[in-house]
Amino acid sequence: MGKKCVDLVKIALFLLLLICFVSLLDRILANGTDNHKYLFRDFYDAPADEVDVVYMGPSSAGWSWNPAVAYHENGVGSQLLTSERLPADAFPYLLKEAALKRPKLYIIDAEQLLGSLSGDFAAVQSVLINLRRSANRQDAASDMLENYSKEEQQVRYLPLLYFHNRWKEVSRRDFEPVDYDFMGFSLRSVQGSEMPQGREQLEAPPQELSKEHVENLEEVLRVCGQLDGKVLFMIAPNDGGSAGAYSSIRGRVEAAGFDYLNASAYLEEIGMEPGDFEGGRHLTVYGAEKYTTWLSGWITQTYGLKDRRAEAGYQEAQRYEETYQAYQKEKIGRGVMFGKYLETILNPRYSVLLAVRDEASQGLGEEILQKLRQFGLEQTPAGRYRASYYAVVDQGNLLLEQATEAESNEMLHASGTLADGTPFILQSAGWNAGNYASIIVNGIEYAVNARGINIVVYDNLTKEVIDSVAFDTCVPELTAVRGIPKQEELEVELSALSEPKEEGTAWNAPGNLMIPEGHLVNIHVPDSRSAKALQVFLDADDRYQIQFCIQEKIHTVYTVSQDTEKKGLREVSLDLSADGVMEFDSIRIVPVQRNGGCSVGCLSMQI
Repeated sequence: MGKKCVDLVKIALFLLLLICFVSLLDRILANGTDNHKYLFRDFYDAPADEVDVVYMGPSSAGWSWNPAVAYHENGVGSQLLTSERLPADAFPYLLKEAALKRPKLYIIDAEQLLGSLSGDFAAVQSVLINLRRSANRQDAASDMLENYSKEEQQVRYLPLLYFHNRWKEVSRRDFEPVDYDFMGFSLRSVQGSEMPQGREQLEAPPQELSKEHVENLEEVLRVCGQLDGKVLFMIAPNDGGSAGAYSSIRGRVEAAGFDYLNASAYLEEIGMEPGDFEGGRHLTVYGAEKYTTWLSGWITQTYGLKDRRAEAGYQEAQRYEETYQAYQKEKIGRGVMFGKYLETILNPRYSVLLAVRDEASQGLGEEILQKLRQFGLEQTPAGRYRASYYAVVDQGNLLLEQATEAESNEMLHASGTLADGTPFILQSAGWNAGNYASIIVNGIEYAVNARGINIVVYDNLTKEVIDSVAFDTCVPELTAVRGIPKQEELEVELSALSEPKEEGTAWNAPGNLMIPEGHLVNIHVPDSRSAKALQVFLDADDRYQIQFCIQEKIHTVYTVSQDTEKKGLREVSLDLSADGVMEFDSIRIVPVQRNGGCSVGCLSMQI
């Protein structure tokens, strides 16, 4: 009897482990047209008594409503239930699923009531694989999979059966949300130029809906009638291409006793402007932030929602705020529209360091100049063709700013500390002054070093650099460039450069250290040294930075300009005693402007 019990326990444990293993594989391999499983998991994990609003719809909903912004600005606790190209006939089942959280308000993206009715299998399975296993899910599957093959209907019971061959496609996104998803909000639309259609779309005469769409809308309204909370049928700002159909939806919705709102009637109140709308049905991240702020305030007043920010013991408070901060950081790091970018970083939380390379004036229009002046900048690169320019705005205050005259051959250099003690070094060289930009913060080079205005943003709260970008303000497109140039290091001992050289020695003479394109020289100094002066022989027709470092952090920078009159090596002497005794454990020689090959002859120090 005892052995049978042990065997039964073993069998039970094996089956349990097998179920857990299959369930795990199912969660990993199941994937729709766009992976929304983390969005749905957020919804299911949220405490039911803390969700006041559930916003349902397709991608346009997930690109319009930002739960973190709704909470941060107006204290609204909300969740998204969205999926890519959501079938219109999925709404009745999403409404029933949303009811699990007992929200005060259900928001339906009414635009999608005109969408496909289970005619897109990828969109159908994207909903079904993310719904929890329940009678509601089975009802949705029976309805929405009716006309699909037996193979496709496998997603109804075990998505693993349909997705079993996805192994080669598995990526990071199968194990964690990607860095542009914030509680379901998608921070992907970062560039736009159009404006949505305004009040004129409200005047469009009603357009007859198809029989199938009418039947689906009637089913949606029937389910809405069974809900305890309020229901709002919402039209986000859009291009107005379906304005007549919206009028028909409005008539049926209001006749059934539910609320309807078209945000295109409130573009001025929302603050919409060019750059907030991508076109079609999507807002940019900037438009979405304005829309969410406006709508969350409107529904708070209209439906008497609590301000959850003032509620002690609100479990989700920390998560909302952490998500909001992460969203703001990512928004800055993805910004590509110069005007919108400047608006985002115009915040005392950030310190902003700017340095010009080459030419930065010709693309500056009055709108951008106004935004630059809002930082407190007094000179700006405007009207200074190929000038050198730098500025530092520290916690909202102009700390440093300097500009040369147009086409000057003067390179600008500055160093100092931010309010929190973080050291920085700036160098700006217009075309005639050397054609480069350098922004070193806390000993690390962050400048993209591209044409135009190079910008580094330092977060004073987290004590870190959160973005580095260059906007090409030489051209009207104001193109954004990211990617700090990576230079490979040639590791050299000081003794390897001890053999004396004479001025005029050929730059490529035997014994010289050649510096390949994309490389810098890192010279190790035994123990930590202090020195009063340094002599180094460098290829005369190139420009260099000489950086003195401690534990790989740059603390002092000298610039060696070109001397095109000389051939071969020339001697460069640096007086290091101006600021007292300088200590360092390595010296970097960085070519910043090449005229062919670069080389170092020898280096010596006066202790």
